[in-house]
Amino acid sequence: MSVDHMNADELTANLFDILQEEIDATNRELREVSLMLDQSQVEVEKLSQRNATISMHLQQVTARGDEVPLSEIKTAYDAALDAQQRLVGMRGQLEKLQSDQTHLDRYLTTLRKIQSTLISVSYTHLTLPTKRIV
Repeated sequence: MSVDHMNADELTANLFDILQEEIDATNRELREVSLMLDQSQVEVEKLSQRNATISMHLQQVTARGDEVPLSEIKTAYDAALDAQQRLVGMRGQLEKLQSDQTHLDRYLTTLRKIQSTLISVSYTHLTLPTKRIV
């Protein structure tokens, strides 16, 4: 049935269904983002520890100076650079997921407010005609 041929109750019910579908989809997306956020936090912790270990190794290698072959120093610097780049990338991903989660929470709150308002308006609309003023 097209929107042009729906009465107010049908339009309200249709709008309520659309809102509920959007709330359900947003809840699913929020759960997915939360799961990825948890996984990313674990990964950032691992990479932070790895970065600290590699930085310590780099300090040890450079402290020995002339005793260490140039190739070992280069390998240590390359490993430190790689670890830092991975850590920066994962932190960026973590920040994006946190931002996504915040926006989805805000969107879900707005959808629920709209749904609540729609219910209130529908209830008022449905109950007003039954009241008779004498």
